[in-house]
Amino acid sequence: MPAYPDLGPPLKIRRMLNESPASWWLTLLVTYGLLRASDLLFLWVVARRDGVGLGRYLISWDAEWAFKAIQTGWPADPIRQPDGVLEQSTLAWPPLYPLTVRVAGMFVGESRTYLLMVVVNLAAGAVAMALIARLFMNQRSRAWGLYVAIIWASLPAAAVLVLGYAEGIFMLFIFAALLAASRNRWIVAGIAIAGAGLAKSSVAPFAAAIAVVALVAMWRTPMAWRAWLGPIIALLLSAFAVVAWPAFVASRVGQIDGYAQVQQAWGWSTVPFLDSWNTLLFAGTDPTREPYIFLGSFVVMVVAAYLMWRRSEVPLVARVSGVFVPAFWAFTGAAAVATMRFLLPNPAVSWLVASLARTWVGIAFLMLVLAVGRYLWLAVYVSWAIPYPPP
Repeated sequence: MPAYPDLGPPLKIRRMLNESPASWWLTLLVTYGLLRASDLLFLWVVARRDGVGLGRYLISWDAEWAFKAIQTGWPADPIRQPDGVLEQSTLAWPPLYPLTVRVAGMFVGESRTYLLMVVVNLAAGAVAMALIARLFMNQRSRAWGLYVAIIWASLPAAAVLVLGYAEGIFMLFIFAALLAASRNRWIVAGIAIAGAGLAKSSVAPFAAAIAVVALVAMWRTPMAWRAWLGPIIALLLSAFAVVAWPAFVASRVGQIDGYAQVQQAWGWSTVPFLDSWNTLLFAGTDPTREPYIFLGSFVVMVVAAYLMWRRSEVPLVARVSGVFVPAFWAFTGAAAVATMRFLLPNPAVSWLVASLARTWVGIAFLMLVLAVGRYLWLAVYVSWAIPYPPP
C-alpha cells in the first residue's frame, strides 16, 4: 500500500493544490463547509420526520451536560445515592469547552448559548481539519495532507461536529500537539496537549505519545539544558494533561479515585479492562449494536496502527499515538459507548481510510460510503432511536 496513493486524473488539480497554498486552503474550507452543511440538512430532515425541532437533536446527550456546566458549573459537594454511588454530575465533563462557550456568551448574550455551543464546535472542527492536513502534508505532496483531512471530516462520527459537543475543541488541541511535536516545537506541543486534557478526559494516549517522542528526542540529542528544556516541558505538560482534571474532581469528591467514582455513575467499572471484557462477553445477548461497533472499530484501529507504524515517512508521534489509542480503549473500556467518536482523534484511522482509494472513481465511491455512514449515525443514534448515547 503506497503511502502517497495516486489520486488519479486530472493531474492539474494535484499540481494546483501542491503549488498554490491559496487553492489548498480554499479547498479545505469549502469541503468542510459542504460536509457540515449536508449533515445539518440531513439532521433537519430527520427532525422533521420525528416531529421535533432541529435544536432538540443538536443539544442532546453530552451537550445537555455541557449546557449544565455552562449554566451552573461543577458541584463542590457531589451527591451520593443510598448505595454509595455518586449521582451523575457535570464533574464527568472537563471545563475547557463549557468555559469557552461561557466566555463567548459574554459578548453575544447568554440567550444564544445553544447556538454558541454548536458554532464553537463547528469552528474548532474546521481548525482541527487544517491541522491534521498539515500533520500529513510534506514536501512531496500537499494534496495528500488535504486528502487525509477530507477523509477525516467525512468519517461517520464526524457528524458530531454539528452538535453541541466538545469534540471539535478536543481534536483541535490534539492535532495541534501532534503537529508541533512532529516539528520539534515542544513547548507548543506541551501547551496544546494540556489544553486537550482540559477538553476531554480521553487525552491519555495522546499525552503518552507526546511524552514518548519527547524522550526519544532527548535520547537522540547530546545532554544540554538548552536542547532538553523543550522536551522536558512537554513531558511535564503531558503529565498535567492526564492528571489535572481527575485531580480536581478528586478534590471535589474527597477521595483520590474521585474521577473513577464519577464515571461509575454512568455504569463504568473502576477495574481496568473489565468494561471492555464485558462488552465482548455479552455481545451475543446485548440488544444494542454497541459490542459489534466496538469490535469493528477496534479491529480498524489495530490494523491502522500496524500499517501506519511501518511507514517511516509518517511522523513518529502520529504512529505512536496510533498504537496507544487502541491500548487505551481496552484498558479503560471507553469503547463501550463513544466508540465511533473515539476514531476521530486517532490519525491512523483517517490515514488508513484515505489509503484505501487511489483513483478518482475509488475516492468518489469512498466518499459516498462515508456519507451514508454519517447519515446513518445521525438518523439511528442522534435521533433517539435507541435509549443510549451516540457511539
